[in-house]
Amino acid sequence: MNSRHLALVALLVAFTQCKKDEPAKVIPIVAPVIEKAKPETAEVEFNGSWSTAFKDAATHEFIAQKEPCLPVIAQPTNYGHEKLTGEGRFFAEFFIAQGAEGHLCINALDAAGKVLGVGAFAKNPVKFEGKGEVIFDDVDIKVEPPKAQ
Repeated sequence: MNSRHLALVALLVAFTQCKKDEPAKVIPIVAPVIEKAKPETAEVEFNGSWSTAFKDAATHEFIAQKEPCLPVIAQPTNYGHEKLTGEGRFFAEFFIAQGAEGHLCINALDAAGKVLGVGAFAKNPVKFEGKGEVIFDDVDIKVEPPKAQ
């Protein structure tokens, strides 16, 4: 029902409520506030393994981002990131907009945060979409030096 219909109904109710010699009661009409729908998010879980050729890197970080892992850009659209410790198995969980597309990467970083090396998931790009939890169980990434051209 739109605001015109609500006003007409209120006016009719006001006239039926008053006595013959009394003035009509005015009933204020408040239009409903309609909020824009927020994009639905998916709870996305990542399970996998990783290895690195950069053993002396200060840290390694698993990242889900909009842009490809390479070339490395200064400000990627980051859906989530998780610091990794010790090669082997890892788990991460981020809330990402349903239907978003992205790339799964691991960056090897020096103490100043400069990227030394990057590993990319072989199945990139991926789509973060599904019912309930979205699970990626096969995320295996190797962080290696760039191959000679």
